[in-house]
Amino acid sequence: MFGERPTLYRKTLGVLAIAVAIAAATAVWVQIADLLAQDAFVWFEYFSYFTIVTTLLNIVALLFGGFAALSSERDTIFRTVVRHSLVTYSLISAGVYHLLLRDVVATSNPYVSADSWQMQFFHTYVPAYLLIDWLINPYRRRTPWASMIVVFLLPGMWLGFTLYRGHLTGWYPYEFVNPLAEAGWAGVTQHVVALVVIMAAIQLLLLGSNRVFFRKRARQPAEARR
Repeated sequence: MFGERPTLYRKTLGVLAIAVAIAAATAVWVQIADLLAQDAFVWFEYFSYFTIVTTLLNIVALLFGGFAALSSERDTIFRTVVRHSLVTYSLISAGVYHLLLRDVVATSNPYVSADSWQMQFFHTYVPAYLLIDWLINPYRRRTPWASMIVVFLLPGMWLGFTLYRGHLTGWYPYEFVNPLAEAGWAGVTQHVVALVVIMAAIQLLLLGSNRVFFRKRARQPAEARR
């Protein structure tokens, strides 16, 4: 199905993945440095934000995937499922930020600007890149339906930890997961259910595009699949 060596196109995608990982790491570092300069960096709070957690995972996945693309003909099932998960997380983070959190950041946090290039990079450019790469990268394996279950594991663990730690400390990274807010537990439950439904819908679209690609590829002559 593929040649023994990575094609120039695959190598190009790999170099781009490495470049995006380096840019994301730079954005994290610059944001931390800015907060440190203002004496406003609280490490356990900063690394509690879902966007930061997924950005760090993106950095690792893009670096490993990028270097793998320079020497292998296609991704493994494991790397495919990881990328499927991270695309889903990034799209959810982008949607939540632009629909629910952008104005909150702009008015409630004097140390972080909603218009900073770091925030735009985390919530706009990285999600857009990951989605486009998912749609145009022909070197992934067919994603199993079971990956839908895998995708829910990290958000579930993050939510459980966030609620438990918030119960102990009274601090929550986002208002919509804060049961102490005006909407209470009912508001938290509504937001969580809505996000689960949206996350499932995003996964179905990503899995569908993956299967459409493989059906088209199966109809191509062997030499055209290279």
